[in-house]
Amino acid sequence: MNPTLKKIAGILVLIFLAVLPLLVFIFFLGHESGEEVREIYSFEDQKTRGGQLVTISKDGTHNLRYSSETERYVLNVSFSRREISLDISLFNHDEDIISYLRKCKVIETNEGLTFLQPSGYSTFIPRSELP
Repeated sequence: MNPTLKKIAGILVLIFLAVLPLLVFIFFLGHESGEEVREIYSFEDQKTRGGQLVTISKDGTHNLRYSSETERYVLNVSFSRREISLDISLFNHDEDIISYLRKCKVIETNEGLTFLQPSGYSTFIPRSELP
């Protein structure tokens, strides 16, 4: 092999080895958990009353600030083949998540759909946005 090509190859290997740790760090900094999305609760009574199917899913974790993580929850509203998914925060204050979700209410009116938590927090979806 040509000595010039050997030098160029050696320099490229050194550059790659110098940049690799930075790339790995950036990947893990922005990468969320590889946990798959899974439904953890369904408001079946809402569907039986003829309303939208409303479920809560767990979708990995959110990175908070620089060192802590919190569970990531998604509110799913579906009807036929359409679905809306919204990231939501659940304010269960260390209560078992399923027990907390059993206390939550879904209220559907002419104006839209409200997901109401017992802690007082609510998420509203206007009727025009519903599937």
